[in-house]
Amino acid sequence: FPGGLYPIHPTAIEILGHKAYRSLRELPTPPELAVILVRPDLVPGALTDCAELRVPAVVVITAGFGETGEEGKRLEQSMARQLREAGGRMIGPNCAGLFSATGRVNVLGWGVPAGPIAVLSQSGNMALTFVQLAREKGLGMSKLITVGNAADLRIPEYLEYLQADPDTRVIVAYLEGFEAGEGRAIWELMRRLPNPKPVVVL
Repeated sequence: FPGGLYPIHPTAIEILGHKAYRSLRELPTPPELAVILVRPDLVPGALTDCAELRVPAVVVITAGFGETGEEGKRLEQSMARQLREAGGRMIGPNCAGLFSATGRVNVLGWGVPAGPIAVLSQSGNMALTFVQLAREKGLGMSKLITVGNAADLRIPEYLEYLQADPDTRVIVAYLEGFEAGEGRAIWELMRRLPNPKPVVVL
């Protein structure tokens, strides 16, 4: 990634050759993307910092929210609402990250071959499986998005974005379930597009 990279750590001075900062508030400029991998109890505070600094995009990899029960769902909805009210959007929580070939962004923790296929996955493990298969078969991905609990951005929004993405020719979606109305929203999206890209849903 050619832009600035700012590791946040409470005690480290440097991480992998990059100066480390104790909090988002110490950064020289607000980031375009914040990736959160801290204990669940520290995530709300990190999201508050992102909202107050008006960070436009946040990926929450930390688990321990909506998948744990009703209280976890309420908490992740509160975090998403706080961020949206400040003009930001959230991927996750409980996700594996994302990859964009043209954006030169990879916060997944594993290498992804570039190509014309976009992959949307509700499972981090299945996303990794798709990457391994792509390598074996000489294929590549334009985008790879793991949605996790999808507390904010939801499947229909991702699909609409990928349909408009000039670097994507076909979309593969691994979906374990829909929220109420999401299946219909996807169907209506495909019907209203004049020339929809193929969407393969597993």
